[in-house]
Amino acid sequence: MVVLGLMASVAASSANSADFGPSNPFYAASTLPFGAPPFDKIKDADYQPAIEAGMAQQLAEINKIADNPAAPTFENTLVAMERSGRLLARASAAFNGVNQANTNPVLQKAKTALAPQIAAHQDAIRLNKKLFERIAAALAPGAPICVLDVYERPEGRRPDSASFLGLFFLLTSGADTYTIHEVSQWLREAGFGAVKSRRLIQLPGLALLRAERA
Repeated sequence: MVVLGLMASVAASSANSADFGPSNPFYAASTLPFGAPPFDKIKDADYQPAIEAGMAQQLAEINKIADNPAAPTFENTLVAMERSGRLLARASAAFNGVNQANTNPVLQKAKTALAPQIAAHQDAIRLNKKLFERIAAALAPGAPICVLDVYERPEGRRPDSASFLGLFFLLTSGADTYTIHEVSQWLREAGFGAVKSRRLIQLPGLALLRAERA
């Protein structure tokens, strides 16, 4: 089963890795046990350029997956996606941990600057229809897929909604959203059947979409 929970964001992307190079502690994977960050070498100014470079790197990796001329397979699509973004993952994990436990004005400024970039980065991946179609094609017949956090709102687009979540499509642009029915149609067009919606009792107004690869 593939389960995807997506986060919404509204921003323009601006990945700038000009200040990132071999002198940055995040440039190469850590050799410490369990890949622990080398905090003795990391300076507050190292986080932002590493995260920006990581976003640019992952986006290139995702585009390569989406544009792969080979037939979609689990290995060259889903596994490749899982392996993407290693630099971004290690830099973000360290940054988030330090910022939460021992923040300071430099880290707070970096967080403010990075927030819209990260949101836009997520948009660029989740709005990639070619990538979504490859995912659908890579699944075996009968394989289920779930879409988490879908607003169960039959009345249509909700301009008052700040966020809306959906499968590999960030379903918000400015404040425009898509309905659960539109997401269901996308699933059917991509080759999924038996599309069903379940209400999430713990989260009123939200639903879970489940479909199976035809």
